[in-house]
Amino acid sequence: MKWTERFQRNHVDEGAAEEAAAVVDRAREMGRILRDARIARGLSLGDIEQATRINRLYLEALEGARFEVIPAPVYARGFMRSYARYLGMDPEAAVETIPKDLPRPAGLEPMPGMRRTAPPALPALPAMNAPLLAGLVAVAVLVVVALFMFSPFGGDDGGDSPIVQTQVPGGAPAAAATVPPFEAGRTPNFIGVPRAEAERVLRAAGATPLIVEAANVAPAGTVFNQDPQPGAALADGAIVTLYLSLGQ
Repeated sequence: MKWTERFQRNHVDEGAAEEAAAVVDRAREMGRILRDARIARGLSLGDIEQATRINRLYLEALEGARFEVIPAPVYARGFMRSYARYLGMDPEAAVETIPKDLPRPAGLEPMPGMRRTAPPALPALPAMNAPLLAGLVAVAVLVVVALFMFSPFGGDDGGDSPIVQTQVPGGAPAAAATVPPFEAGRTPNFIGVPRAEAERVLRAAGATPLIVEAANVAPAGTVFNQDPQPGAALADGAIVTLYLSLGQ
């Protein structure tokens, strides 16, 4: 059944038969305008098809206002917009001539040559035996423990710890009220310095402090490690990470 018959039949019960007829006439008039504009420019349907990539079947449907040939209203509006724009016409005005409640054609494919197919099922994951799984978990635990022991946040700060600290006989970092003298453009030594003083010096040097708090043998509130290390080049606006002790 043609879309015009379905459209007018759907609007009879609503008492809008005259309005429905006017909508159909407007769509047909738009089709004639498209055809006349194409012919006036010396273009064939094949020329339009090549330029717009719209199937010739659908171009003919637009010119004849035979929307039942087009798979869905959304395609009809898209094709109309592209066709009108190519001919130098107002694309939105052309789209407005397509009824907003255009019936969807029944039994048509979404597009020529396309089929609705279900996506292929994903292959099942191979089963993992219990001993292998337990071994992998054990290895993961050992790796985490090793990383913790050798990171700046490890609990053991003596012996071979990579943390740079100033030590006193008792084993805890010495607390320094001020930052030792340093060369301009170089990172100061903040080890043992209280947070407020370290932040003040860094900002005065044009750098940005980034505070990381962790448990450590150093007095609470003092720096026990830093990155970059003391003496490293310090560019303007650089970020310096200060590891701040929470105590033990």
